[in-house]
Amino acid sequence: MEPTILSGSLVLTFNKNQYNVHDIVVVSIAQDLSIIKRITSIQNKKIKLCGDNFNKSSSLCEPWYSIDQIIGKVIFNSSFLHKIIKAKEPSHIS
Repeated sequence: MEPTILSGSLVLTFNKNQYNVHDIVVVSIAQDLSIIKRITSIQNKKIKLCGDNFNKSSSLCEPWYSIDQIIGKVIFNSSFLHKIIKAKEPSHIS
């Protein structure tokens, strides 16, 4: 989900009864595997997903997933902390 959510960021989700196009969600795609993607379409209790990095495609965005596979909507992510910490790193002077 880069650049919106940086790799290694923590996310907080909220389980809702209804999701909307453009929501960023955590979706369980296998027993111990979940992905974070944005909903692009909802039809007949199925969702289509995409990432926010338009320079890379993901095969995980090709299938339709059941809306029941959604763990929750992302309501917080720690990416901004990574950006602040990185921006405040001291420069290395040789």
